[in-house]
Parts: sequence; C-alpha cells; structure tokens
Amino acid sequence: FENALTNVETVVNLSDYVDETSKKTTWHVNRAHFLEAWGDGFSYGGARSVIQPQIQPLHDGLSEIEFLNTIVSGEMTSGYDMVQNTFRGYYSSGFQNRWTSILHDGIDTTDNFNAVNVGLRSGFASAMNRATSNVSATSGIEVVIRPDATLYDGRYANLGWLQELPDPMTKITWDNVALMSPATAEKLGVSEFKSSNNTTELVEINVNGKSITIAAWIQPGHADDSITLTTGYGREGIGRVATSYIDYTAGGVDVYPLRSTDNMFYASGEVTKADGRYEIACVQDHHSLEGRDMYRQASLSEYKENPDFASFESVHTYPVPGMAEMRENGDEDGPISLFDEQTYPDHEPQWGMAIDLNSCFGCGVCVIACQSENNIPVIGKKEVKIGREMHWIRND
Repeated sequence: FENALTNVETVVNLSDYVDETSKKTTWHVNRAHFLEAWGDGFSYGGARSVIQPQIQPLHDGLSEIEFLNTIVSGEMTSGYDMVQNTFRGYYSSGFQNRWTSILHDGIDTTDNFNAVNVGLRSGFASAMNRATSNVSATSGIEVVIRPDATLYDGRYANLGWLQELPDPMTKITWDNVALMSPATAEKLGVSEFKSSNNTTELVEINVNGKSITIAAWIQPGHADDSITLTTGYGREGIGRVATSYIDYTAGGVDVYPLRSTDNMFYASGEVTKADGRYEIACVQDHHSLEGRDMYRQASLSEYKENPDFASFESVHTYPVPGMAEMRENGDEDGPISLFDEQTYPDHEPQWGMAIDLNSCFGCGVCVIACQSENNIPVIGKKEVKIGREMHWIRND
C-alpha cells in the first residue's frame, strides 16, 4: 500500500488523527466524530432510521458522506441537508410531518419500505476456500493475527481507557504479546512470566521474510504449535497516549508487517526465542484458586472430624488475623463498627444492581462505564506495573 501511494499524484486522507497514512499523503482532512455526524440506516426488515449528531462538529470536521459528496459533486453540502433530501425522496406527500416524526422517534417502522432478503453470496464458500488454501497446516508454526479485544485494529490506540483496560484473557495492559500454549513454549525454550520483576521473554516471528520481535506469553488452553498475535499496537505519532507522554508509555509491537493480501489473518511462520526480556504490566499474577476449591465437599466422617470444613477460615492453612476477635466482639455480619448503621426508608428511592455472572464473558464494558462515571484516572503502564490498579471493578 505504501509503495502504491507513491504512484498517485494527489492523495487525500480523511482521518481522526494525522496518522501514519496521513503523513504520506498530499492532504489530510479532519474527520468528524460519529457523534458529530448525520447519517441514515436501513435494516433488512425494512425500517429506516436517521443518525443524529450530539454536537456540532469541532475543528470543522467533515463526515464521510460530506467528504464523498464534495469529491463527487464539487460542492459543500451539510450532512443534515443530504439526509433530509434522501428521506424527501421516500415520501410523495406530507414530508415535513413525516420528517419531524422521524427525528423525534429516530426510526420509521411503517410499511413505507419493503423488507430485503439477505443471504450469503453464491461465491462466498469458494472465496473462503481460496483464502484458506494459501496456508499449509504442516509447515512451521501457525501464526494467527486477530484484532485486539480493546484497541481493535489500532483505531482506539490513543484512548487511555482502553489501553489500560486489562485483556479479558491475559489481564495485560498497555501491550500486546505472542500467545502460546505451555507445550509450544517448552519447545521454544520460553519460560513463564516473572511477577517478581514483571518481565517475560522475547520471541522472533518470521513470516514470508518479514519478522518482528515481541514478548511471549504462556496462555493455558491455547492450541499447540500456534501463536496468536493481536493488531492495534506499535503505532507511531498519532497522539500522546498511543505513543509516549510522561508516564503514559504505551508499548506493544506492530504486527501488520506479517500480514499480506494472501494471508491476512493466519500464516505459516518460524518462531525462535530471542535475547532479552520485556516488561509487562499485568494486573493478575496468578491463575488458579491456590488449592481452595470453588465448591467444598466432605464425606460424613470428614464432616464429623471438622464440621467447619466449608467456613472461610478453614480454606486457609494459617489463622486469619482478626477472625477470633471478630467472633468475640462482633457478629456474623462483621466486627463492631465505630459508626451508626445507616437505614433508609423503603419509600425513598434506592439504588441496586444485579449481575448475571453466567452471562459475563469478561468484555470489560462495565469496567469502562464505571471508570467514566466515577472519573477514575488513567495512570499509565509504569504505575500499573508496580501494582496500582485503579479500576473499581475487577474481572478475574
């Protein structure tokens, strides 16, 4: 792509930031945030909706439809006018009332539009076969490249909230790593992450003559003879969070050099252990219950010998400080408090929340929502690395 740009006389890039692509183009145009832009939507069920902005565009940003319209027509037309003119063509009469109603409701679910039959294109299966035929499953180690759980393809790399949100599986912040199984790590001679100094070993990955060096991370449950990499990291010059600013030092490695048109998501590669170690800010340094069963059970004879086998203190091999005093001076709800118990009348508004943990898969949306609502600061990789975790909600 970079080489192809050099053959084009004039290149205009619409982007949120003056990013890596913008620096190689003739013109950079500030793109309006999606909350600053007008647009429309069409569901396959036949409903049409209007996408309405929350604020006027800052810094004279242009939305995608405004930008494309300017290129095609050579005229500057507002997104509002374009969307309104589009809906004007849908109705033969009474447009103003209908338009006002759609702006109020956000959607038109009447029978003015027909449903659309949606299905896979006939060539989808053959296209998938062509895509998978480029990789040999028997040569080298499989290298899988997927979007990051937080930064996706890199578009969110300048957001501190997402940089510091622990990965759902590894609980790593501010970095991407090469995930591998314990068996694969043993073959490569890679050892476990050292929580004593927050470092892990490095591996060099070579795919079709392109290579990167990245931190290795042993992930139980990962497939053998396979390495998983995530995109979104290693970006340059797009903002103070994504690169480096005081203590907000983002890490990670750009894995895009390993991708090609033929192998966008997985390829066969060579992986070797590299010299040196790399610091990782992980908020979870153990991955087991340390011998404490989630559900504790005992036989009748064991119960007679220790009736309190399922109590809090019994799962520890040493006396828990304060437990004896709590039983003597407090009650089952806890130690005696210095403060009077607060009671609230039933008729007054009260706040409560119920979470179905069976439905939770660790996406972290609740963590970010809590961080936003309570103005929890972003502290950077340096502080997370030494044990500071600012989030009020923790998903292990």
